[in-house]
Amino acid sequence: MWKETLEELGLSKNEARVYISLVKLGQTTAWEVSRNTKIHRANVYDALQGLIKKSLVSYQIKEKTKYFEADDPQTILSLLKEKEIKAKKIIPEIKSTIHSKKEKNSLFIFEGISGIKKTTEDILSSLSKGGIVKSFGMPKGTINNVKNFMESYHFMRIKQKIKMQIIYNQYDKERINELNKMLLTEARSLPGISPSTTTIYADKIVFWIWSENPLIVIIKNEKMAKAYSTYFDLLWKNSKK
Repeated sequence: MWKETLEELGLSKNEARVYISLVKLGQTTAWEVSRNTKIHRANVYDALQGLIKKSLVSYQIKEKTKYFEADDPQTILSLLKEKEIKAKKIIPEIKSTIHSKKEKNSLFIFEGISGIKKTTEDILSSLSKGGIVKSFGMPKGTINNVKNFMESYHFMRIKQKIKMQIIYNQYDKERINELNKMLLTEARSLPGISPSTTTIYADKIVFWIWSENPLIVIIKNEKMAKAYSTYFDLLWKNSKK
């Protein structure tokens, strides 16, 4: 039992066996440890050197002979503490690396009304004051089933000073007029540009597939977002107020 635990704490197999032997024998020679453990003497010396470095074993010289003994087992706790300190030093760097790898390019898929809510929440959390949301390919009557929720979203967006530009792919006079009355909001139309809605914000592109159970695909990719933003600007110049 001791042996397995000591190995789990970082001792080699021979170090664990030699340490246990010293605990049982008390102060003794390497030769006696070799005889007791049946480990070759050269390997016993290697294990003893390792245990000395770990402060688990010390020795005295008597009549030109080294006598080894196990030190206070409390030192074992120091081994754990040392490992904890080392781990704490590298954990932030590891987390940072994992985070950067995950965040560089990501894809998320949401469904239904809950997916719409998650996406709008992400828009609000991703953009700071002065940010902008660009959407094109918005079909007529899209928000009928979620109008109250979308009004709440626009309220929060405007409160956070986030601008929005929307291009409808059909002329929806009533809704376009409503949007244009809002602060920080512009709506236009450009017929037949897309069967689905595309939204660009921060470093993300969202594809909204409007159906009975809406499907939302979010791609996080800075280069793609910039390209789509440039494409949107061209559409915006050709759209009608």
